[in-house]
Amino acid sequence: MFTVTLTLAAFTFLLCFFPTPRTVISRLGRAVWVCRISVISAALGTLLFAGAPPARDLFVEISAGALYWAAFFALVLAWALCVHYGARKALEQQAWAAGGRPLPLAPPIAKALQKRFAFIGTWLPRLLGLACFGAVGWGVIGAQKTSVLMDAGGDAVRSYFRNLEIATAGMAVLFLVIVIFRRAYERPLADLLKPDPKAVIAEPSPIWFLTFLVSRHQRAARVVRYGGVKADWVAILLGTVVLFCFVASLFVPLLFGYVVPRAWFVPVMLGLPVFPLSIVTAFSHRLRFPIFVLLTLVFGLFAVLAPAYHDVRIWPGKVQDASARQIKLEEALTRWERLNCDPNRASNADCAKHPVIVALAGGASRASFLGATVLGDILDTTRGNPAFHDFGAQTFAISGVSGGSVGAAMIRSALSDAGGDGAAPCKSTDALWYGFKGSGAFTRFSVQPVQQHSWKACLQSLTAGDFLSPAILGLAFRDPWSGFAGIAKAFGSNSDDRAALLERAFEIRYATLLSAPTSLTSRIGIMVGSDPELSNRRGLARPLGYVGATARWLPLLLLNATSVDTGRRVIASELWPFYTDSTNEQRRVFPESYDLFEELPAHDIPLSSAATLSARFPVISPYGAVPSDHPQRPAERAVDGGYFENDGVTTALELARAIRQLRPAMEPIILHVTNDPVQRAGDNTSDGNMPDRKALLPTPRLSRWYESLTTPIAALIGTRSGHAAQAVEAARAAKGIKYVRFQVFDQTPHAPQGAGSGCHLQDQTVDEAPATAPIDDVSMSWWLSGAVQEYLDRQLCHRSNKEAWASLSGWLKNAN
Repeated sequence: MFTVTLTLAAFTFLLCFFPTPRTVISRLGRAVWVCRISVISAALGTLLFAGAPPARDLFVEISAGALYWAAFFALVLAWALCVHYGARKALEQQAWAAGGRPLPLAPPIAKALQKRFAFIGTWLPRLLGLACFGAVGWGVIGAQKTSVLMDAGGDAVRSYFRNLEIATAGMAVLFLVIVIFRRAYERPLADLLKPDPKAVIAEPSPIWFLTFLVSRHQRAARVVRYGGVKADWVAILLGTVVLFCFVASLFVPLLFGYVVPRAWFVPVMLGLPVFPLSIVTAFSHRLRFPIFVLLTLVFGLFAVLAPAYHDVRIWPGKVQDASARQIKLEEALTRWERLNCDPNRASNADCAKHPVIVALAGGASRASFLGATVLGDILDTTRGNPAFHDFGAQTFAISGVSGGSVGAAMIRSALSDAGGDGAAPCKSTDALWYGFKGSGAFTRFSVQPVQQHSWKACLQSLTAGDFLSPAILGLAFRDPWSGFAGIAKAFGSNSDDRAALLERAFEIRYATLLSAPTSLTSRIGIMVGSDPELSNRRGLARPLGYVGATARWLPLLLLNATSVDTGRRVIASELWPFYTDSTNEQRRVFPESYDLFEELPAHDIPLSSAATLSARFPVISPYGAVPSDHPQRPAERAVDGGYFENDGVTTALELARAIRQLRPAMEPIILHVTNDPVQRAGDNTSDGNMPDRKALLPTPRLSRWYESLTTPIAALIGTRSGHAAQAVEAARAAKGIKYVRFQVFDQTPHAPQGAGSGCHLQDQTVDEAPATAPIDDVSMSWWLSGAVQEYLDRQLCHRSNKEAWASLSGWLKNAN
């Protein structure tokens, strides 16, 4: 930090002795500020593709056809043109350079200013447009590096990315042809490269496009001034498209996110706001007043009118029998024993010895997909195999955090909706799942019957949806208008925030894949209509709890969130929060935590909402307010469960200890699924009462100049995994509690030759990871590319995970 500060100070001091570069830098800085909207758009794209693995993974749609990518690069070109045109029109305004002079500027003053800023005004918009292609190229290179490692260096992957790089360069050349050389047949090439004084400080009105539309005289004047009005008609078209997309995003965000595929979505989101926001900056310069600050204050004031905008979705009707939502631990254990053992207990005294408690770590779709992969494969192995008892019935509870909670909700719902024969309930799948049989530009819009009737394929398909696009649309277009939504709500209208849109996306994905393939029109009708799943209390919109009314055993859900006010866990638990121990003393199952149903005593909550309450990490989802009788005083404000502990092991361990208190003969199994890539396995199994391991020391690294600012945030984030590591050690050391862990590793194992359904834990073949460089980061967001999905599936082939399965299967066989 000191070195950087000293360098900047020395540079500033030297500029004092050289007025010419100081003047140039001053003019450039002023021009950058004038066209700041275009600068922000290009910079956001660069940061997104350079630093965000989910954005880079947009380029790993290897099965998409040429038409898909042609449309994508056309949208990138449109984004670059929006950036260029927004900067050009911002610099054309006279107000920013007038210095308080009356407008329009007198011709001598305008010409002097145009001469001064001609070079910057001509080339800065062009360079900003080129920066868009630089951002895309950066993303392609980053995606290629990760994908080659995941695919162990396949030639097909290298060829695919080479084509993307060529397309990026080609579209950049086309952009230059459009903005510079389109008039090469009219003017000499040298003249086209010279600074154009007409590119700056020529337009006195920020709403020139309105006068252009209504006044024939103005159109004729612009023809004389600029040699044509094609660019003006382009601006009008852009404004119309922006208005249409804004209305679509505001009123039908689920549909808009569906018809604009993931790779198309980024240039659309980055390019659309540029032109209207550039007009706002032009008004700011004209009025000499910070309009953005005013709008921020106005929207903030109106947000006060919507105190319940981020309330968690609940059913308005009051619960008839609140006690039926949760089951007491003693009753749950008795019921689990009865459903897992034959009436003749003498045939196997260990049939109820090992209740399985699953702990699914957080990590958005990466967590839910890996949890679905591991548990789905174990379900396929144990169901119908006489050596095992059904794993779905063997699982006593699932503790989830963040994306792990979403995976837990989908797994439990699928178990509930399974047929009497125990087969997976999915009837459809689509191209968002990596195992989809098909290719082409628009396969995401087609749904086909499932090809693999397995639990792993079903659960993977459910968790492979694009849940990110609706949440981003809600963030950009819905939530800024929350105050107006509050006014509309007072008149009986309702508007979902981005968290509710995320929940709707979960529900729609689940409902679509559990139904037979339908037409595109039918699927669109679900997205633009009311919420049939919620009104019918089915699918992921079924209420949390009420497991005591089911005929077969279903795992109990323990979905972990974090209280904003106290930092303690808020657990959406289907267990009654108290139990009576051997000394007849009443204890809490989960000490120092809050039970969601205690804070929500009179209303049911949909399963999707309870899971999303655990998955509210910053920006993508707001906090969730648990409503109370007072609209401005919610019973609880909750955020992502990973703030407290990101793996759900603390809750799983506390439940295991409570079970040991009530049933000393039982030896619960904590099955831990974690998804952060690691280099080495460590001790992934424990029979209980294990000695403490030697603590691993952190790897020394170089200090960075900005760490004095970022270390508090980094430490806060690091406590998530630190608390999880502490809980894991406590679980390994606990007497009478078994522990097993499945992990993601930073090098790619291979599936066995001819394996059409990916890797399986029970396969005997073990393929070691190839000798490639470790993967630094695996994408984590609310969508996963096919390459990342396949990479996660391959983790089942890793030797360490097979060893974990060997230990787990031995325990499960003994309990059969």
